[in-house]
Amino acid sequence: MPKELEALLNRFLSHLPPDYAREVRELVVLLAQILKLSLVTLAASAVTYAVSLALHTYLGLPRLSDLLVLDPARELGVTVIAASPMAPLYIVITIIAAIWLAISSAPVGYLVYRWLEPALYPNEQGIAKALIVGFSTAASLCPLATTFLVYPRILYMARLFAESVGVEPVYTVSDLCSLYIACLILTYLLEVYPVALHVWLSTEVGYELFRAFLGSWDSRKWIYIGFYAAVAALTPGDTVVTAILATAYITATTEVILLHHMRKRRRRHGKEEEV
Repeated sequence: MPKELEALLNRFLSHLPPDYAREVRELVVLLAQILKLSLVTLAASAVTYAVSLALHTYLGLPRLSDLLVLDPARELGVTVIAASPMAPLYIVITIIAAIWLAISSAPVGYLVYRWLEPALYPNEQGIAKALIVGFSTAASLCPLATTFLVYPRILYMARLFAESVGVEPVYTVSDLCSLYIACLILTYLLEVYPVALHVWLSTEVGYELFRAFLGSWDSRKWIYIGFYAAVAALTPGDTVVTAILATAYITATTEVILLHHMRKRRRRHGKEEEV
């Protein structure tokens, strides 16, 4: 940390109680480490993109912009145009952001866990580790899952929607980049759902609340039906495959994790009764 910022921080912390001052200092140090790591990985992401351009120029290998954003649209017969001189910059920013997300998530998760670990009880460390590892892994794999699973499927549904109303699918580069970022967010939410549900059910409050409101299949099935209807409404077209797959994923994940926690608690209660 620069000396000027260090002096300013010390002057601010001198007005706080010692315990609060120590915690604030540790938090500021963590944020500084995350910022430094983010800048380093951002630079590495930019270098990776530049290397992909060089390999395309000299060896004819596909560019990352083609693999991640443009080729899935072209393979579906979608026309992609640059509506402004700044359009290529949108692709560069999108690709660098995807690479940065993939390579920075795990190190950031490690820094956060190392900061939390001293304040955790032994029984809390496992839950915190599972939560951070799950979220970091999901973020690291998010660009891969988006590129090969979610983004092409959403593009396919968009093309079907355009054809259903009799218009030719012509998208600008900024449209595709915005759609890719939206798919990144959607993919991440789908990936972290099992981790978040597992951690939630691992707590007494979370398990009791879940059992009180969604403990029976009759109550849960309406949630699944509502989820299917929402996905079907948001992905118009002449196929229901997307809605069926998404609903099947949410249903299977929820039921398997819930069954695991129910059996785990039955075994624990059985041991307590024996004692």
